[in-house]
Amino acid sequence: MSVTYCIISIYRSPTRKILYFISALDSVLNKLHSTSTNLILCGDLNIKYLSNINSKTQLDSLLTTYGLYNIIDFPTRIDYKSATAIDCIFIDKCKISNYSIIPVVNGLSDHDAQLLLLNNFTSQVLKGQYYFKRQINRMNIENFNFKLSYETWDDVFTDGDVDNMFNSFLNTYLRVFNGSFPLRKIFHNYDNKVWLTAGIRILCQHKRTLHMLCRSIESPTLLAYYKKYSKILREVMKAAKRIYYNKLIVNSDNKSKTIWNIVNNETGKYNNNNNHDPPPLTKDGKKINNGLHIANAFNVYFSTIMDNRSNGPHINSGSNVSKDKFSHYLTTVTIGPMSEFKHVPVTSKEMKDIIKSLKNKNSFGFDEISSKVLKSSMPYILSPLIYIRM
Repeated sequence: MSVTYCIISIYRSPTRKILYFISALDSVLNKLHSTSTNLILCGDLNIKYLSNINSKTQLDSLLTTYGLYNIIDFPTRIDYKSATAIDCIFIDKCKISNYSIIPVVNGLSDHDAQLLLLNNFTSQVLKGQYYFKRQINRMNIENFNFKLSYETWDDVFTDGDVDNMFNSFLNTYLRVFNGSFPLRKIFHNYDNKVWLTAGIRILCQHKRTLHMLCRSIESPTLLAYYKKYSKILREVMKAAKRIYYNKLIVNSDNKSKTIWNIVNNETGKYNNNNNHDPPPLTKDGKKINNGLHIANAFNVYFSTIMDNRSNGPHINSGSNVSKDKFSHYLTTVTIGPMSEFKHVPVTSKEMKDIIKSLKNKNSFGFDEISSKVLKSSMPYILSPLIYIRM
């Protein structure tokens, strides 16, 4: 049986009048409350729940109508002067009976966190997400070129049909490519703080210890030391992050892409989705997910779009020819002789210049062959390519 949980996080300003806050909260709960949904209300209410005050009674009266009760019975904000519970969690104890709540000192502020454990809660465990990536490095590239150097390309040189020649060349090239660059399973790494070393983690733990001391002891000297320690720790963390990112940029083959990845990562815009599959295409009410089928659908559409038009373009308004077939229409209205198309064989130098003009990038298309790999294999594929182009 599936259960829906709705977690509502709220904050009430200390200067906000309690009646306005209760009225707004009542409107929200009225929209979200249902018998099939378990509501969990939490947040900083700025209401001292360890004391019997009027604002607490008013809020409890509202929440009781929705079956919500506070489960925080310990201080959540502690300093050397006072201990109050202004951070609360409200649940329906009839629907959620098997739970436990414990305080968590985060060392970041004077408010402690609360950890709510639902012991009878079951959810689908997501398996580790991964993607496949080819191992393209210097050693594999040398192995790839070594294997290509032993290819004789007999199927290319012995066939007279251009299409068969090219298909034979491509099949051979892809066979050697797939064998030289095996696919490797890469798991997504959601830890964006790789620069956070073991030493920095120890310093952060010491900072949390100092934070606890400052909360329990009223000492200006200790407080000044804590602030100075925190400032130094921030500088150390910035320096560690700067060194890590500088190393990434220096060792990167594509520095612009690496810099943009760092910017997106720091601004929270980094997308961990490395799936290269295109988005689905809807055709005739059906969704197409296969990349090859999507490409074929586009090819068929654009190659037949003019034949499917009811009326062709009006180049010659006085022509009476049928415009159902665009190709026939063009040959009919064309005035004057057609220009000749001369096939000029390509030379080895021209082929080299074309391949060398490609930018040295690791990006690739549907065949997974990047321009970087193609340029490295140029000496071993010139002969069959020139023969196909003759």
